[in-house]
Amino acid sequence: MNVGKTAAPAADQFHRISTCTYLQAVQQEAAPCLHFIREATTRDFIRMVFKAQFTLVSTAAERGSSSQPSLAPPFPCWCAMAEEEGQEVIFTENTAPDREIWDEKGGLIKKGAAEIAERDQDHVPEVKVLTTLGMFAVPVTAETTIGEIRQKVQEWKPEYSLEQIELVCKDKDAWGPLFNKTSRPRDDDETVESLWSDWDIPRRMMQVALWIKEKNEETGEWESTFWKMLEESKCDDMDCGSIRSSVVDWTRLQQSAADFNRAWALNAPPNLQEHTEMIGTIGSGVRMISAKLVSVVEQYVRAVFVGRVLQLPVVASDECPLGSLTAAVLALVCSSDCGTASTREAELVEMFWRRALQASQLNGFGEVPSSEGAPWLLGTSAWPVAGLLAKWSSNCTRRSSLRQHVPASGRCASAKLNEFIAEIHVAADRTLAALLPGSGSASLIFDSRLDFYAMAALPALRRLHEALPELRSSRQEAWTGQQDPCTTEVATKEVLLLFLRLLGPTVHPGTDPLHPARTASLAKTLATVRLQRLLEKGWPLLAMLAASGLTTWRSHGLYPSAQVKVSDVEAVVSTAAIQDPGATDVLEAVATQRSLQRNLWQKTSSSDVSPILRQIATWLLEAPDDVPQVVFMTMFFGDLGNATWVARFLDRALVVGLPRLIFVSPDQEYLDDCADVAQVWKDRGDAYSRLLCFRSLSTVVRPYDINNYAKFVLLPLLLALGMSYAWLDVDIFVAQNPTQRLVDLAQEADVLTTDHFDETCLNHGVIYVKASDRTLMWVLSYIRWMHVYPFGHDQNGWDAFLGHSIKFEPSVPAKVNANITLRVLDTGKEFLTLTGWAGEDADLPAALLLHLTRTTPIGVMEKRTRFFELMDSTLASSGSSSDERRRDLEVLRRTLIPLRASQPSPKRSCYEGIHVAVEQAVTDGSYWHLFE
Repeated sequence: MNVGKTAAPAADQFHRISTCTYLQAVQQEAAPCLHFIREATTRDFIRMVFKAQFTLVSTAAERGSSSQPSLAPPFPCWCAMAEEEGQEVIFTENTAPDREIWDEKGGLIKKGAAEIAERDQDHVPEVKVLTTLGMFAVPVTAETTIGEIRQKVQEWKPEYSLEQIELVCKDKDAWGPLFNKTSRPRDDDETVESLWSDWDIPRRMMQVALWIKEKNEETGEWESTFWKMLEESKCDDMDCGSIRSSVVDWTRLQQSAADFNRAWALNAPPNLQEHTEMIGTIGSGVRMISAKLVSVVEQYVRAVFVGRVLQLPVVASDECPLGSLTAAVLALVCSSDCGTASTREAELVEMFWRRALQASQLNGFGEVPSSEGAPWLLGTSAWPVAGLLAKWSSNCTRRSSLRQHVPASGRCASAKLNEFIAEIHVAADRTLAALLPGSGSASLIFDSRLDFYAMAALPALRRLHEALPELRSSRQEAWTGQQDPCTTEVATKEVLLLFLRLLGPTVHPGTDPLHPARTASLAKTLATVRLQRLLEKGWPLLAMLAASGLTTWRSHGLYPSAQVKVSDVEAVVSTAAIQDPGATDVLEAVATQRSLQRNLWQKTSSSDVSPILRQIATWLLEAPDDVPQVVFMTMFFGDLGNATWVARFLDRALVVGLPRLIFVSPDQEYLDDCADVAQVWKDRGDAYSRLLCFRSLSTVVRPYDINNYAKFVLLPLLLALGMSYAWLDVDIFVAQNPTQRLVDLAQEADVLTTDHFDETCLNHGVIYVKASDRTLMWVLSYIRWMHVYPFGHDQNGWDAFLGHSIKFEPSVPAKVNANITLRVLDTGKEFLTLTGWAGEDADLPAALLLHLTRTTPIGVMEKRTRFFELMDSTLASSGSSSDERRRDLEVLRRTLIPLRASQPSPKRSCYEGIHVAVEQAVTDGSYWHLFE
C-alpha cells in the first residue's frame, strides 16, 4: 500500500499508519517552527524537519553548483502560544527581535505575560514564508491572497520567476493526520482568512513553505517539486502490517494465509471433489471451506476475514491489494474446481488479480517500484500469492481439468512457444516444485535448485530467441497484440528473464527486466491473462515468481518493525534545529559545538522517544568533552565455533582504545558476554562506560535480515545526535586504534569505506559516516532502498548509492549521491584483508586492522583459526605501552608476510551475489545478450 493513500469512501475509520521506520522522513520532509511554541507542542508540526536544513539553496552556490535546487524549503507549520493570564510564555519573533528570544547558547528566554501584552499592542498580522535561508515575513490582512504573497516572495527572490514560485501549506485548522494529508501547493485566489483562523490574533503565526518549480527538459514546462517529492518518496507497506482497518485484521489474515500455504503440500492437494458439504455462508453467496477440511484449514483461514474481504472488495483492495487477492484465492481454492465454473469468487479473483498488478506510473530507473505494479512482489511479499497459485496450477494441470474449458481457438498456436513452455515446465517440476512451502525446505541463501532450474531453462530460452527473434523485448508488445492467445507464454518468457536477472549482476537500464517500465509492462500483460489460462499454462510462471522470493537478501518487514521510529529521528533533529536556528547544517553545527551537543543529549535522555534512544543519549553523556565524537558499532549472531569470540573481540577493541562501542546482537548469551566485558573495564578504572550492549529484535526471514537490521537501525539516530558513525565487522583483528585516522580522513569526505585489495566494489566491513544533514538524508534514502528492493545486496546498494563502481543498481534514486563525498580506505597498507598486503616492514606502523576475509572463498575454520591465533598472542596486552604496541605489530607482521603482494592497478570489477548458474554466461558475455 502506498503510504498516505486514501481509503475508499466508506471509510474515514480506515486509518493508516506509516510503515517504513526512518524512511517516512523522506516523504514527510518539512521544517520545524524555528521560533517555537511550548515544549509540549503537538508532534505533528515537530514531525518534518529535514529538508529545510538539508536542501539549502545556498549550498549549491557555495559549492559552485550551477544546478537548480530541486526544492526550496518544506512544509509550513502554524505556531501558537499560551495566553493564560499570568502564565509565562515563550514568544516568537513576531513580537521581539532574535536577541530578546535566544540566549548565546540557543536557549529560549522566557518573558512574563505583562511584557508580552504590551508588545501585542503593535501587532501586525504576518505570514511567514519558510525558506532554506530563514523566514521571510509578509504583512497581511484577511483578504490577502496567495497570489499577492507570491509576488512579494518574487520581489524578495528575483532570481526566480513568478512562474517558478509555489507556496505550500495545510488546510484551515488541519491538525494531526490532516496536517500532512492536506498540505499542498495553494491556488493564487485563496486568501489568508480561508487558510488561517487566527490571522488577527497576536502571537499566532501562519507559515507557508516556498517550493521552487523545476523545468521539464522534454516538455519545457515548469513542474511542481512538491508533488515530485511526494511521488519519489513513497514508502510502500508491502505487507499491510500497519493498516488499522475495520474490514479485516490484515496481520492475522496474512499469518493465516502463510500457515495454510505451509501446510498445503504440492503433491498432496486437498481432494475437493469428495467434500460437498460447505460450512458457512458470508455475504452474498460466498461459499467457504468444506466440512472434512475444517480440521486442516480452520486454524489457518478464518472465514470471517476472507468473507469480509469478499463482502467489501473495493475497500479491501484499496487498502491491501495483495492481501485481498490472497483472501480471494483462498476462498476459490477451497470452493472451486480450478476456476472452471463462473462464480462470484472467480470473478473477484480476476478483479483482485488486475488491481494487484495495476501498473504504476514509474518510468525512471531510479524510481522505487510500487506494490501495485511490481509482479515480483507476488513472490517477495509476506502474502503467499504466487505460491498458492503455483500449487493450485500444478494440481489443476496434473488433473487436466481445465483443458475442456479452454477452447482450441484460445490456445497459443506457436509451436516454438509451446515447446519452450513444455521444457521449462518439466524443469520447474524437477526443481522449483520442491522449493514451494509445504513441499520441501529451502536453503536460506543460494539454494542449488534455483541454479539447477536456471541451467535447464537457459538453453530453452536461447533456442526460443533464435527461433523467434521477434520475441525480443523491444518488439514484444506488438507481437503479443497479434498473437493474443500466446500472452501467457510470452509473459512466462519475460518472467524467466526476470528470474535469470535476479541470479546475476546488474545490466543497462534499457534492457534490465527489473527496470520499472519493464516490470510495469509485464504487470500489464499479466493483468490481461484470464484465470483459466493462468491455471492451465501458468505453472512455470507462477513457480518462478514464488521462487524469486528465495533470491532476496532481506524481507520487506525488516525496518517497519524496528525498535526505533521515524518520530525519534524527527524529534532529535527538531530539538537540534531549535538550538541553533541560524545553522546552515544543523547536525554539523551540533557535532562541532560541544555545548549544543551535550544539551541535545540531555534533552533526548529525558524526552518521549524510544527507550534505546534515551539509553544512548544517557550513555553519551557519561564521557568527557575531549572524547572523539564517533561511535563504533559491531554485531554478532549465530555460531562460528567458539563461544568466546564476542568477548575477545570486544576486549581487544577496548584494549586498543576505541572511545565508544555499541555491540548489537539478538542472542542474549552474547549480550551477557558484552555486559561482562563492560564490567571488567569498569573494574579496571575506565572513567566512563565505553561499551554499550543493545539487543536487536528482528526475526530471521531472509539471510541478511539480522545483519542489515543491526548494521543500520541505529545509524540515523547517531547522526541525528551529532555523532559520527563507524562500523567494524566482528571478524576484524584491530591492531591499532583507527579512530584518529578515520577522523582525519573524514575532514575531506562524508563517507569512508573499504573496497577490496584487488577488486573495485565496496566492502562495508569498515564504514565511517560523518554527521551532517546531507549524510542523514542520504542514509535514510539508503535504508528505504533496502526496504523496498529486497533483491539488492546491501554492499551493491552501498556502492551504487555512493556512485563508486556500480552504476545501474535498480531502484537507486538518480543523483542520490550528488552532495555526498566518498573516500575509499587504503586496503593495501592500512585497512587490510587476507587477500594481500602491499607494504614493507617500514609500512607496518600504518596497519590499523586486518579483516579476516578475502575475494576468494574462506572457510569458517580458517577464519576462526586465524582470529584466535592473533587474539591469543595479543589479548593480554593493555595497549598502554609502546613495547606492547610493538609486540602487537610484530604479531600482525608474522601474519602479513605470507600475504605480501603488489596491489593491482586497475583493480578488477566485482558484484556481490552472482549465482553459479550464470557465472559462465557472465564470464563469456552471453549473460548480457539475454536481455538485449
